[in-house]
Amino acid sequence: MKKITVLLLALVIGGMVSCSKSPADKESELKALNDEVLKATQSVTEKLNKAANGKEAGEIILAYGDTMKKIKEKYKNFDLNDTKNFEGNEELKKIMGDFVSAVMNVNIKFKDSKELAEAMQNVNK
Repeated sequence: MKKITVLLLALVIGGMVSCSKSPADKESELKALNDEVLKATQSVTEKLNKAANGKEAGEIILAYGDTMKKIKEKYKNFDLNDTKNFEGNEELKKIMGDFVSAVMNVNIKFKDSKELAEAMQNVNK
């Protein structure tokens, strides 16, 4: 469970390394990326906290993985595994802590759910 949580965290909290843009463009794009990651992570955290069963939690996690893949594609100039670019974003840091707690809680609450276990294994594929 820790490995999966760490993989989810790395996928989300990754920072960015960019190419060939002015500092102002990079800063603007970085802010937009941070905003999208924050919004997606807040939403999934709220949904996970309300999940009624393991199947629902698994579907939420898979949808979040798909959202993060779309964000990664949209911001191809950035590597989402470099955390340096998220330093100082206290709001994102807090929501990431809440997200990790929500993931851990559903894994404990629905520990016998095959659907949730499969979703956790497949979220990064």
